[in-house]
Amino acid sequence: NISIRLNFTRVNATRIPAFNTSARITFNNLTSSPTGVYTPLVDPEDDGTYTVCGSARCFNNLTTLTSISFNISSWTTYVAYPGTPIECGSNISSSLTLGSLDPITSETCAGFGLNLTGTNMALNCVGYQITGDGGTANDNALLVVNQRNVTVKNCVFVGFGESENYKGSVAVYSTNNSLFTNDTVLTSANNVDAFVLSANSINNTINNTNLSIKGQNAVALNITEFSSYTKVLNLSIFISPAALGSKGVDLFSPPNQNVT
Repeated sequence: NISIRLNFTRVNATRIPAFNTSARITFNNLTSSPTGVYTPLVDPEDDGTYTVCGSARCFNNLTTLTSISFNISSWTTYVAYPGTPIECGSNISSSLTLGSLDPITSETCAGFGLNLTGTNMALNCVGYQITGDGGTANDNALLVVNQRNVTVKNCVFVGFGESENYKGSVAVYSTNNSLFTNDTVLTSANNVDAFVLSANSINNTINNTNLSIKGQNAVALNITEFSSYTKVLNLSIFISPAALGSKGVDLFSPPNQNVT
């Protein structure tokens, strides 16, 4: 009913309600944050689903390079997260690997999922599913715009739409020399393409990718607007029988588009 570890503490307030009171939590001797920043997370329902603990519940935060302390109003599970946790709508500028404590792996995104804003970086989702709310407006699963040398691997994107400026659940625009591998994209909204490569994106590779379309008038893989020298390997496409007007691949005509 009570558990204390290096960056984790839990009180089962249902079993011992007398302990369900305000307190101050201090985590010391923390060493795993590459930036020396720690963020308090809370599991509100005590079910393994974490979110950033906001000021209404965690307040008077004090941090150093090796510690964090904060007041709480009631007990459940609290964690000192090493760094800035990845949530729906996060901008990612450097390489990272998602983990079970990142809120985006367990929440449903009402807007877009992730926006990659850095070059020479890799995003590894390690098979975690990133879930949208099924909408179609301003909620791309993944945005990669004006970047180069980006790798996105082992990601599962489900239930996202697209945005006014960037078509496609996964929208890759003006991006060069990048790799998308072992990823899955499932869309169900009408007129929403699963994966779009556009706006002079050059020399990109899409490998071992699964694309699924359930909505009407959509394209699984759409390579358009002068994007060229694209290599597509081991592409798997599923189109629902109910997806009227949808198609698997739409290729723009510049040279050296290689689909196998």
